[in-house]
Amino acid sequence: MPAPLRLSALVLLLVGLAPGLRAQNLSIPVFQGYQPELIQGAEDGLATGRPKIRHVYLAAPSVLAVVVDAQAIPLNPFVPYQPQPGDVIRPSGVMKLGPAGHEAGRYHNLVRGGINLGSVFGPDEAYFLPAPRLEGQALDLAWAGYLASYTLASADDPAYATPLEPLAVYRKSAPEMVEWVAQGGQARTARHHLFLRLPGPLVPGKHYRLAFPGDAPLAGPVAFTFDDHRLRTEALHVNLHGYHPRETEKTALLSMWLGSGGGADLTSLPRFALVADADGRTVFEGPIRLRVLATPDKKVPLYPARETAPLDLPMSVYALDFSAFTTPGVYRVVVPGLGASFPFRIDDAVWQDAARLAAVGFLNQRSGLALGPPHTDYKRPRDMHPADGFVVHRTDPALFYDQKRFPGRSGNAFKRIQASILEDTRVPEAWGGWHDAADFDRSIVPQNHPSAVHAMLDLHESNPAYFTALNLGIPESGDAVPDLVDEALWCMDLFLRLQQPDGGIPGAVESVEHPSSAPSHLEGLPTAITPSSPHGCQIYAAAAAQLSFVLAKSAPARAAAYRESALRAMAWADAHPEVPDIYQRDDILPLKEHANLAAAHLYRLTGDAVWRERFKSTLAALYPQGLAASDRLYSEGRYAGARGIEVYAHLPAALADPAL
Repeated sequence: MPAPLRLSALVLLLVGLAPGLRAQNLSIPVFQGYQPELIQGAEDGLATGRPKIRHVYLAAPSVLAVVVDAQAIPLNPFVPYQPQPGDVIRPSGVMKLGPAGHEAGRYHNLVRGGINLGSVFGPDEAYFLPAPRLEGQALDLAWAGYLASYTLASADDPAYATPLEPLAVYRKSAPEMVEWVAQGGQARTARHHLFLRLPGPLVPGKHYRLAFPGDAPLAGPVAFTFDDHRLRTEALHVNLHGYHPRETEKTALLSMWLGSGGGADLTSLPRFALVADADGRTVFEGPIRLRVLATPDKKVPLYPARETAPLDLPMSVYALDFSAFTTPGVYRVVVPGLGASFPFRIDDAVWQDAARLAAVGFLNQRSGLALGPPHTDYKRPRDMHPADGFVVHRTDPALFYDQKRFPGRSGNAFKRIQASILEDTRVPEAWGGWHDAADFDRSIVPQNHPSAVHAMLDLHESNPAYFTALNLGIPESGDAVPDLVDEALWCMDLFLRLQQPDGGIPGAVESVEHPSSAPSHLEGLPTAITPSSPHGCQIYAAAAAQLSFVLAKSAPARAAAYRESALRAMAWADAHPEVPDIYQRDDILPLKEHANLAAAHLYRLTGDAVWRERFKSTLAALYPQGLAASDRLYSEGRYAGARGIEVYAHLPAALADPAL
């Protein structure tokens, strides 16, 4: 398989960097998976009135599920602010900044007629963002729990010739959106799965009508055809991106938790089929095998002591293995008597497409670059760049690490930045990098963006020929550097530019608070670089050393720059042990882990015995009883853990110690 499976790690890292997408405001259906050819009465659109039915499906034999969305929070685009007489711009979230403690507001709220309408932002407060409002009716949960709220009937299934009520009703509810709204406070919308235990099974091919008698909060009725080869069930879980023909494990999972009804009983379902999506032709069949037995009464800690701890779940999980099937095409998994999965493809290009998808995600997170076609459909002006007037300040390390004001590890980073920002300073090199999550910071600590750099470089090193040839369609495509490495450079070049004359690497480019309501290219919150720390310098040095190693052939001058930079960063870390690690636990284990990873990469890069001995000493500190006696290789460090061991294990024989 040309693209290694470790790409999945990169895609998962992208999740941590992705902006919070709200499906309710995209040009796609609010609910993914409408089947109007089988279901009449399900509705698209925001639930701004009464709750809306999205889907009906079999969750288990004789258990009919109804998916209901209740309420919506439509989000408005920002528009030019048009002042009116009497408007009041009222700051909120007031902060005291810098040594002088001057006051600044996080938000600038527009109050008109005594009502908070939203916020203004941007140069000269030229833009207005209306505050979102909670709209629609919540689902009446008492009504939803009554048996008499539902009847199921059929014109062609004699068992339901007379409308019948369910024997029991269960519910599983989850929040969909959480927003601060104009009405005040936070509001939540919800998606409900209502599970109706039926008096008997449904018959494939028959037609049914689910009604809601009386003054029901739901529009209805809903009519559907129970086609178990096409009606999608949420009990079937497949890789929606697809499977490579040569993947050694192509598996779907079968499981369903009924909320208040506990784990679904799926033991009566013995076999599954793989069918062609176009014509329903069966191309493969196999048994349904138990993978994980439910342990509903067992209390499971949020973080098990060992990563090898047994998996405890409130419902059983079954495996549907079709690994032997390799023919490319588009398919569905079908469980007779239950339903079908979403369609998916088996294709040689699935992992290449995943790489391109992830690359576009990282590209869309770039700071300091105008975004748009032909590289991405997402359009955004260049943001947070000094050439456009955006200012990044320095912070005073003594104030940032002030142990009297912030004893131990107390005080979040925002409070420290607010106290230490030096607003008469400028850092014009502070552009570039990736925005983090839905924030605009670019971070080594605490967010560890170099972890994504390692993932990219690991992928490249696993198959250099493939990834050198892979065109990701980014602005740098076609230069001498492989595209995946170019994307890693966008992150690392920011911190290379920011490296201080003494070798220290600033921890982050961060504003004094979470972003206001402005988009990144109009954000006006004061922003600064945070001071260096041993923790951050070690994280940077590890990534810079690996980057230098990878760049040696395609960009030797840049490789040399990163080699020198990594060594200087480690020298700073070693020279400043007194600087506290404010983001970790009270022990120093994470610090040792990142030192171990940096030492491994620097030893591979330089061959210097100093780094070999540093790797050994930090390894001994991490595992004082030896690796064989340790019950963990990964700890709570964000990325390091056993990574240093992995790097060392792949050293050429001339560098590695066979005894170790």
